[in-house]
Amino acid sequence: MGLTAAAFSTVARPAEFEIEVVPKVVGPSEVEVEVATNIPGTIEVMLGLGLAGQKPDDVFIGTDKRIAVKDGRATSRIGKPGLPAGKYEVEVSFYLSWGLQDDTAKAAGVTSDIHAREIVRLEGTGESPEAAQRRRNDRSWVIGNVYAGSRWSRSYWVARFGEPEQLTTTSWNPRIIKAYYFESLDMTIFTNELKGEVSHWRSGRATE
Repeated sequence: MGLTAAAFSTVARPAEFEIEVVPKVVGPSEVEVEVATNIPGTIEVMLGLGLAGQKPDDVFIGTDKRIAVKDGRATSRIGKPGLPAGKYEVEVSFYLSWGLQDDTAKAAGVTSDIHAREIVRLEGTGESPEAAQRRRNDRSWVIGNVYAGSRWSRSYWVARFGEPEQLTTTSWNPRIIKAYYFESLDMTIFTNELKGEVSHWRSGRATE
């Protein structure tokens, strides 16, 4: 029994590979991220910064990019103008399907995807996460559902998106084509008043 136990104790166990992420806020909407791993050689990972608590059907608030990690270390900055204030997840994800970049990394014996995340708080624009998420979801609805010829009902739009500011169109007859800027959407909706339908829309405040 003693020899058998000794024999089993000498069997090598598979290496346990890990990734660590250390974020540091360096601006209202920017984070400097240090990545460390015990995977040797060169790998690529996905570095992400996303508003915490987003639902699967929400329009994503955040950004991501690929970065290289060489000999276990990497430092990179990530951010995006216009992010609302709130808690954000800083996540580093290694994917076995494309992350191993050189022979050393490929020979290490990594067998699964690896993820690491930390939470930071960003000042951003000062806008609340709820307001930003609602605006982006509403904009996504307009982009996906409103087109030339869509029925126009001012009462419906006011009830859903708030009272608009009426602008004067510059390229069409302003008595027929009206322009309504909805601040909650940051979009201008152009309507054909004779036909009772949407003519087109523009991002931001527009008159043509």
